[in-house]
Amino acid sequence: MLPLSIFDKEKEEFIGPTKLVLSPKQKYSTLDDDFTVRYEKNGTSSYDVGSVQTDRPFRSMKRVGYFEVEVINVGRTGAIAIGVSEKGFLVTSQPGWKEDNSYAWHCDDGHKFHHNGRGEPYGTPSGKGDIIGLCVDFYQQLIFFTKNGKNQGIAWRNVQGTFYPTIGTHSRDEIARINLKGPFKFNIKEYIKDQKEKETQLIDQIIMNSGFIHSLICNYLIYKGNMETLKKMGYSLQEKEDHQFNIRAIILSKIAEGEISQTLLLIQQNFPNLLLSPQSFESEVEKVQNNENQNQNQIENKEMEIQKEKNRMEQMEIEIENENENQIEKRKIILSHEIMQKYSFTIKILCQNMIELIKQNKFQEAFTFSQNKILPFYEIEKKYTLSFYKDFIEQVFGLVAYSNPLVSPSNFLIKKRMRKELIELTNKLILQQFNFVSENPLKKVLKHLICTYYQNRNIKLNRKGEILKLDF
Repeated sequence: MLPLSIFDKEKEEFIGPTKLVLSPKQKYSTLDDDFTVRYEKNGTSSYDVGSVQTDRPFRSMKRVGYFEVEVINVGRTGAIAIGVSEKGFLVTSQPGWKEDNSYAWHCDDGHKFHHNGRGEPYGTPSGKGDIIGLCVDFYQQLIFFTKNGKNQGIAWRNVQGTFYPTIGTHSRDEIARINLKGPFKFNIKEYIKDQKEKETQLIDQIIMNSGFIHSLICNYLIYKGNMETLKKMGYSLQEKEDHQFNIRAIILSKIAEGEISQTLLLIQQNFPNLLLSPQSFESEVEKVQNNENQNQNQIENKEMEIQKEKNRMEQMEIEIENENENQIEKRKIILSHEIMQKYSFTIKILCQNMIELIKQNKFQEAFTFSQNKILPFYEIEKKYTLSFYKDFIEQVFGLVAYSNPLVSPSNFLIKKRMRKELIELTNKLILQQFNFVSENPLKKVLKHLICTYYQNRNIKLNRKGEILKLDF
């Protein structure tokens, strides 16, 4: 399932790291300021390490996380480490030493460290004035370091985690300063650009079926009603289809112009089964309610049987757990999708007609129309304690109480977007009548693309990496 709460994340995932923070457990290092760490004690053992993390991890919404550290002073041994670690990192240990998910470059020997006290050969030792950078590429799941602006090559692959930039110090007077925002010595923007270009080249090599593209475009043109363009692409329509599409174009244009009364006439003449009468609606509601009443009677009978059995068992001093009792569910009235679709369209187009009359200051006509056409549906909802469109109808009715509808709490109803929504719904239902694609095909393809992207991001990339952006 697509995680709809993709943007509902903790605050730090949007802000990212802003400064270094000193843990209360840290005894050997101090901060000169928010970005500079200094080792000020005389450490005597391998445990006398002074590591500091940033206040927040890298932003998970970004493609990469990058920072640089300048070696201000190497101190007695130059044992400064530049790395990343996760929350809860042991600050009396160098990054890359003991923690399973920490990675680091150590300046004294140029080795890379990951869950290893000895490290592996990687770069060259670093001294005063050197600038070491670390990049976590969330998309490719790798880490690489830079030195004085030059990429030192991939250090690790298959890397996942919520990483905090981390600096370790281990001998007196070691001083290092972190740069979290740039400008950087290494051109990280150029790196991101190059990676995207490589991905684009791979995408461009994919061979698409020309028939699929042609079909997609034709379906889109049908959906949007661009019939002349469709014909120029070689798509031929039967005479009946041509007539139906012409009627559809007229209906949609009438809605766009606010001529809903004429729209209703055209629909009644050409697509009468799109609309629902109050009598048909109430009949469907009664049918469902009767079924629900039968189900309720069965539930009540079942409850009585359960209670009798429970009483009998209690008399025998035997305790039982009544699983059946927990499985009983109360049901609400649920109409079929087809009926609800018709009911939704009927209410929306009738209410839109009333709205258009109000916008023309035809208040008496609007009132009469509402009493004859809309009120019967409202009364049915009240009668059966339904709440499908009861509130919406009340909001529309409320417009009549204001000589100037713009000051009404329901003034949003008189905006043009209501027409646009009705056009979309009408178009969809008419296309269903033709057995044509009733959803914007390009939108559908885009939905699939987004779903696939985020499934990959959430499963393979552990919710890390930049969010989808389409450049058109």
